[in-house]
Amino acid sequence: MEHITLKKGAKYFYVIFFLVILVLSFLMLRPFINAISISIILAYIFYPIYRKLHNIIPYKSVSSILMVIIVLLIVILPGILSVQLILQQFRYFSIDVKEMDAYLIGYTDDIEEYLNLPDFVNLEAITGSLTTDLTKGFTNIITTFIRSIPFRILETFIIIFVLFYLFRDGARLLKSINNHLPIKKIYKDELFLESEKVIKAVIYGTLVAAVAQGAMGAIGFYIFGIDNFLIWGLVMSILALFPFVGPAFVWVPASIFFFISGDTTKGILLFIYGALLISSIDNIIKARIISKKARIHQVIILLGLVGGIGIFGVPGIVIGPLVLSILIVFLRIYLREKNYSKDYV
Repeated sequence: MEHITLKKGAKYFYVIFFLVILVLSFLMLRPFINAISISIILAYIFYPIYRKLHNIIPYKSVSSILMVIIVLLIVILPGILSVQLILQQFRYFSIDVKEMDAYLIGYTDDIEEYLNLPDFVNLEAITGSLTTDLTKGFTNIITTFIRSIPFRILETFIIIFVLFYLFRDGARLLKSINNHLPIKKIYKDELFLESEKVIKAVIYGTLVAAVAQGAMGAIGFYIFGIDNFLIWGLVMSILALFPFVGPAFVWVPASIFFFISGDTTKGILLFIYGALLISSIDNIIKARIISKKARIHQVIILLGLVGGIGIFGVPGIVIGPLVLSILIVFLRIYLREKNYSKDYV
């Protein structure tokens, strides 16, 4: 009896110890979840190229290093250039806001008289307060970004490091996970097939949505007579790949520029065009394309996109829909094991 009690005690100790180590590991890795997620997504996207490269260069480590360099050139360098452009847009936007403040103050008396506003309404003070708040807000964003640069550099090194090992050992790791999953082979195949289908659909949908936003931006800039509209369209396509940035960092300053130049009609029309036809089509196009490709309802995809981005940031574009699709697969497996029809989910 004592032997059995000791066995149970050892088992409980092992479980508790494992859970403690698991929680501590999560807490240590939590700041780098985004970097690890980005590495996994990039490894998946570029793995077919790595396979072809590995066929030419039989040494895994060498071909992995070369592949990481290729990814850096294709993805990270344009990303750095985009960040520089965004910071430049912030600077211009701050200048534009100050100029707009000076422009509006010159007309406050006329506006107050035209609208017959009461004496206690001071448009000049309201305008000054609004522009001050806007300038302060954008300055805070830039300051926060500059302060985060050391951590972003660390994240970049982690992405490079993890990416190298995913190229080199990814296939073996995936095989090991597949072998150790405690479910039937038919369900393993379904799980991996569904995951691959969703990831491909998300990547395809994201790229199509980015191109569509860039095209709509270029068309809009052409209509409103803005120079270099094709270049700005390309810039908007690149920025559309970053959820918290987006094409608005191009078309909003352009709209404000029209206001400052005295062309209020163009400023208003460009703002409406940008809000309705450039920025708003993103999630609609993504949800439709991903839903069609992955064969999952649009509402689930949309919730996955919004929720994923909210929790994980940029990697959430893939992680959100993937998590919900895996949940659906497990529900199907559960219902099938309970002898229910697959059509219930």
